[in-house]
Amino acid sequence: MKHFLQGEGADNQIERSELYNLLCQSQPDNKLLIIWRQEIENRNKIAVGKKFPQFELVMRDSSVVNVSDYKGKYLLLTFWAGWNSNSTSLLFHTRRLRRQTNKELAAISYSLDVNPRLLASAERSDTVDWPNYCDFRGWNNTHLSTLGIRDIPYSVLVDTAQVVVAEGENFEKDILPHIKQIFNLK
Repeated sequence: MKHFLQGEGADNQIERSELYNLLCQSQPDNKLLIIWRQEIENRNKIAVGKKFPQFELVMRDSSVVNVSDYKGKYLLLTFWAGWNSNSTSLLFHTRRLRRQTNKELAAISYSLDVNPRLLASAERSDTVDWPNYCDFRGWNNTHLSTLGIRDIPYSVLVDTAQVVVAEGENFEKDILPHIKQIFNLK
């Protein structure tokens, strides 16, 4: 049950939320269900079909990036870290897709790195030319908990009206097919 509620095994956030509500009705005194309430509610903030939550990021160069600045463009948000080999491929995918779409696909990457040298190395090797936020606090971060991000790699595709089109941990399965369809890519 824990794995299902926390993201493994559920086809989508709506299914996860419906199951959670049924469990709460049948077990109103279950302490674990009460503890998981905030997490379930946060995970629903980035569910497909919902408006992506607005927030701003103060970048390392002191510039400010607002998600609302990308209204009118498709936006790919990727959550990754240099210490997680499964997530570093997100930078490669993002760079390649931005090139294939003539940068019509906007991107914001969100690094959970705690080591500035590791981050700089990953950014150099993948030629990151889009905003890449990092506060060097790893998982101790309010944005991640507010959005319900619990694992990396994690990606979210937002449409021109800032509604979530796709989200998930498996970029090739959850995100890439939507980008290919939207931009008519092979």
